[in-house]
Amino acid sequence: MSFHNFKSGCLICGNEIIVESKEVEHICAICNKKFISSTICSNGHYVCDKCHSNSTEFINLLLNSKESDPTILFSQIENLPSVHMHGPEHHIIVPCVLLTAYKNCGGNIDLNSSIETAIQRGKQVPGGTCGFFGTCGAAVGTGIYASIVTNSSPLNEKSWYKAQKLVSRVINRLAQENAVRCCKRTSRHAILESIDWTKEYLGINLDKSKFLCTLSSHNKECLHENCPFYNRR
Repeated sequence: MSFHNFKSGCLICGNEIIVESKEVEHICAICNKKFISSTICSNGHYVCDKCHSNSTEFINLLLNSKESDPTILFSQIENLPSVHMHGPEHHIIVPCVLLTAYKNCGGNIDLNSSIETAIQRGKQVPGGTCGFFGTCGAAVGTGIYASIVTNSSPLNEKSWYKAQKLVSRVINRLAQENAVRCCKRTSRHAILESIDWTKEYLGINLDKSKFLCTLSSHNKECLHENCPFYNRR
């Protein structure tokens, strides 16, 4: 089935995505594989996480960028045609943006292999984790970033706790808002918390700019003036 890559809603038809009362088997309208999910569009289309996130456009942007400000990098990526308003691609975008800025600010990592690791780990975080698992995928994305730059592992006592510290900070910040999911808002909060964490734990100052959203018209649940990133122009 062909699709038009709508910025929000269903990738196939642009209609609203609904959450069903229970998880059932759906067939992805793009790859035709079967998945268990509780989300589907109002016209009956289902798109799996892999097909929803199937783009390397932003990876090429990052690998060729000298930008040291993750807020600018995120703003560049969110406006790419292949990046949707919401979706599991943000679980990959967040750590990759942070890794790129970290490298460009003098961080001692191999960016290509680090981004490859972040992609593989981020793809394991399913869409809807914020509502179904109680932890936002953007927060998990910061944990992926932190684990890579600190060389963390389940048995590394010197760095294991550091990634936990960052994720807990992000989750605490997100939980202060009386709102439903917005992948752009939560990703922004996650990146800002990561900038502070990077300075505190790694001694590297990531650049930071004013972080205004340009996509509120694509989000029917937008908080508008109640969102700290809302563009009031």
